[in-house]
This record gives sequence, C-alpha cells and structure tokens, in this order.
Amino acid sequence: MNRLQGEIIEVVKKDALKRVEVLVSGVIIHVLLIDEQEEYVQGDQVELLFKPMATILAKQPFNTLSILNQLPVTIMDSKVGEILTEYKLNFGETELTALILNSNKQQQFFKDEAVFLAIKSNQIMLNKV
Repeated sequence: MNRLQGEIIEVVKKDALKRVEVLVSGVIIHVLLIDEQEEYVQGDQVELLFKPMATILAKQPFNTLSILNQLPVTIMDSKVGEILTEYKLNFGETELTALILNSNKQQQFFKDEAVFLAIKSNQIMLNKV
C-alpha cells in the first residue's frame, strides 16, 4: 500500500460525495469520497493510501485525459515479472510502488527516468493523522 502525508486545503460536499484536495509536497492531490462518514475540514493532517495496482505511469503529463492526480516521480528500480512489472518510484522523500501490466505495446521505463504517476481520485483512501 502506498502512503503519503498531506494537509487538506479544501473540502466540497454534495449529497453522498466529498471532493477533498490535499497538499502533498507542493502537489495538490484530489480525492473523491463516496458515502464517507468521517468528517474532514481544511487544515486536517491526513494520510493518503492507494494500491500499487491503482496507478498509471507515463513519460509526459496527461493533458488530454481527465486524470487530475499526476505526480512527478523518478524510477528508482524495476522488477519485470511474467505478468506485471513492479516499479519503485521516488516522490520527494517518499518511496512509492506502481504495478503495471506487461504488454508488447507498453512504454519502456528506465532507472533514474523522470515520469508521471497518475492515480484516479476514487482510488485513494484518507485517514486522519
């Protein structure tokens, strides 16, 4: 499980939905919560959790997709398996992991390469710190 620490900078509520914006190492991460009972307010310190399989890697920012969460990361290591490749990434001082399905059409990523890690807003969980 990937973990990041941040501070809530905005909360918007509408019916059973909450859109929470969290500032993490100078990057705003958008989180969509559905039927979440926990109350979050601006200034709360939170931990963001997301699975390595809930990520996408790209060499350039996604300018034509609706994915808002795009973190600049550096590839530290990779382990190619029969089905998945595991990438160890560096985001600031935090190590993250991405698991990407192997494919003949897949982009090649290399150690020390600067890339972008995308995470869908509804794939992130929040915990108060």
